[in-house]
Amino acid sequence: MQMKHVLNAAEMKQQNEKKVLDQIRIRPIPRIEIARNIGLTRAAVSVLANQLIDQGILMEGQAVSGKKGRHSVELMLNPDTYFMVGVDLARDDCTLGIVDFAGRIREIRKLRFDGSKKDAGEALEKLSGCLAALLEAHTCPGRLLGIGITAPGPLDVRQGVILNPPNFPLWHHCAIADAFARRFSCFTVLENNAKALALAEKYYGIGARFSDYISLVVDTGIGGGIMLEGRLYEGAHGFGSDFGHISLDMNGKRCSCGNRGCAELYGAMPNILAQARKLDAGLNSWRQVVDGAEAGQENALKILELEAGYLGALITNIANIFDIGTVILAGDIAYHGELITRRIEEIVNGQFIGRQVSRVSVYPSKMPEHANVLACANLVMEAFSRKQISLE
Repeated sequence: MQMKHVLNAAEMKQQNEKKVLDQIRIRPIPRIEIARNIGLTRAAVSVLANQLIDQGILMEGQAVSGKKGRHSVELMLNPDTYFMVGVDLARDDCTLGIVDFAGRIREIRKLRFDGSKKDAGEALEKLSGCLAALLEAHTCPGRLLGIGITAPGPLDVRQGVILNPPNFPLWHHCAIADAFARRFSCFTVLENNAKALALAEKYYGIGARFSDYISLVVDTGIGGGIMLEGRLYEGAHGFGSDFGHISLDMNGKRCSCGNRGCAELYGAMPNILAQARKLDAGLNSWRQVVDGAEAGQENALKILELEAGYLGALITNIANIFDIGTVILAGDIAYHGELITRRIEEIVNGQFIGRQVSRVSVYPSKMPEHANVLACANLVMEAFSRKQISLE
């Protein structure tokens, strides 16, 4: 009986420590504000914070003025304690980066795969060599905490294996997390790229404003992540938010996933831009479409309206299933995103089942540059805050 009490106390301490770290990961913040936000006493927060300072995890920042002229000292992550590596695999290239413990990107490298690599083994060898060179050359202080890897799904995130993502044949059935763990002797984690962005939005974007939200990533494909009560929803097998393969037309084109009429076949950037070029050969990028629409160009406005229609239909389906009132658009679609989000809101709020009692708000992501690498590194931070990384 006594053992059970000790175990519960230890678990409670761990949960409270994570709550404290979560607050500080969003921004530097005084102890009193942390206590108010998470429902602990200031004394309890101070005990936890002082222990983390002693471990080198936190440091004190500047004093800020409070009510009645009182001053509080902000707590912040110590950037010199650890660093993380992010590896974001895309269909034709890979972005690697080093991120310090405070979430600042310190190094970025881009690696292209030119088609000469025949299988995942060859590609993995090239990628590992590039990462080794990056680690040897970097000047970021601290100790390597781990490597976060993201890729399009489907993935077996529990085993760290890339399964068979559509249009991603080079990496099929690659046990990439285990290969990196053995090569670099550190913690590694693999996650779907869109779900990793959804989680990172909580700490580095606008996600901290909402306890529940959907992150919808629209670029070369369409993916997403679901945040419920501040936690990433995984689903029974880790496939819980593959929104790009929701069918918009059951009699539509056959998708490489095996389904018909998938949203990705219409709204993903390569497909919407193919429609754009049929109208205007000069519309070769989403930026050109948006810039043209803002300037009132007729063809650009038509394409923006078409894309808003596709995404509006998709988001209506998602809203009807999950009853979540906030959607954040990330990826290429977020460029000057206020124009398309306003139109998507009009479409969704005219269609979804709960429109008489609530509204769905759609926002463009405010994640910083190289958000994909930051999302990778954030997976390591998340594992660290959950005590899933052995530091011995």
